[in-house]
Amino acid sequence: MKAGIASMAQALSLAPHIDNVWMFLYADEEYDFLGMKALVEKYGDLKPELIVSSDGSDLKIGYGCRGLIELRARVKGETGHPALGTGNNAIWGSFEALSQLREYLARFEHPIMGKTSFNVAHVLGGAMIKDSISERGRLQKVGQAGNVVPDVAEFVVDIRPSSPDLNLEGIIGVFGQGVRALNLGFDIVERTHDLGAWYTEKEQIEDYIQVAQAVLGRPVSLENPGKSGYLDLQMLWDKVGRPPAFMFGGGIGDTAHTPTEHIPIENLIKERDFFSAVLKKHSAKE
Repeated sequence: MKAGIASMAQALSLAPHIDNVWMFLYADEEYDFLGMKALVEKYGDLKPELIVSSDGSDLKIGYGCRGLIELRARVKGETGHPALGTGNNAIWGSFEALSQLREYLARFEHPIMGKTSFNVAHVLGGAMIKDSISERGRLQKVGQAGNVVPDVAEFVVDIRPSSPDLNLEGIIGVFGQGVRALNLGFDIVERTHDLGAWYTEKEQIEDYIQVAQAVLGRPVSLENPGKSGYLDLQMLWDKVGRPPAFMFGGGIGDTAHTPTEHIPIENLIKERDFFSAVLKKHSAKE
């Protein structure tokens, strides 16, 4: 991170004549994205021609990522006695509606980023009892008697959309439709993340791929956007009109988030030289 700041800042300092360029620095890129959320709220009306990020590693160019959608939801049924065939099972209903949602998500497949992933990360279901709901509003304990039809089920799902057009509201709509068809109730307990996918066509950044190859003196590698985790560059890209966007960084990817995370000095210099060349190209277009 600090290497990216240093390389961009020095590239700008070496090009004092450059105009119409903004440099954004922000915090919390790894957790709740509070810095980027504040940034897009304040500057979302900008309409840049290009976004360049110093995220990334191994002197590769990244040009997309899958999104991150996470929610906690609760399905409400009706208790009864299984021997009598009464009640409406909230656990079975949840499983059935989640299976329908999985089929819906399978339609969202990108030619480069691949399939949208779907993970049911946590499930708790049973009969509502006293103090079932915690102070945070989560289901924390349930009755587990085998002769009682469960009237509540709560779950957490994690979805990594490969399409920029897949969002939380659409997912809630599909799941809710499936639940209501089973005469069950449905509440959203937490909307943890609603972050879409980002993708820039390689043709849109071909000139900058050539710039990187000239700086490195060799062909430049491209990151596989379908193998990347979520990158908060997506928020800025989406908010300001989805212009061409890419990232370029020089850290050693295999050491990321380890005690030996680092960037070789020669990579830092190449990173700076690349940003300088991008600024020069931008200036030539003005």
